[in-house]
Amino acid sequence: MGKKLLVYKYMCNGNLHHWLHCMESRKMGWGLRLKIAVGIARGLAWLHHNNVLRVAHLKINSKCILLDENFDPKISNFGDAMILMNASGVCPSSGGKFVVQDCSRYKEDVYSFGILLLELVTGREPSTWMKPPSDRAIDESLMGQGFNEEIHETVRIAENCIRPHRDDATSMLQVYQEMHLIGISRNENFVTVHTKEHDQLM
Repeated sequence: MGKKLLVYKYMCNGNLHHWLHCMESRKMGWGLRLKIAVGIARGLAWLHHNNVLRVAHLKINSKCILLDENFDPKISNFGDAMILMNASGVCPSSGGKFVVQDCSRYKEDVYSFGILLLELVTGREPSTWMKPPSDRAIDESLMGQGFNEEIHETVRIAENCIRPHRDDATSMLQVYQEMHLIGISRNENFVTVHTKEHDQLM
């Protein structure tokens, strides 16, 4: 009694970690990985920049990204999240964890998203390449399919997310806009991309 619960609808495709690391025989194609990356970026950008309640998640990783029947990503696991100052400059008072004007917590999400992007591109657990010697080799199953330029651009965005910043810190809104441009430059309809890859996966 007295416990707070966050209820999600059933996510029939489990989590992203499972698909990247436990489904060797049914690897995700690039279009589907990009769709998921853009969806996560959009969700984080909304959490950071909406006008009602701004939230720093603080624990973004592939295990907390749930996938529905259409492989649309849903961010879960808000146990360590912090509610920050909203756009009006007033800190909400609903009893959660609050940090007023602590924008550094947003940077933690940007950094974690960069790591997640590299995980999507390499297809490998971050623990295998985060410590020197670093080997962030792109998943060979993605190369040679006509998307090399998009993949390398995604790597550039990821490295910008994890690079230490000072006054010109990258925001999740900027990251989302860059990721979205990668998608629409090839195909404005993500549904079409997903449908083809969904058929291949199934």
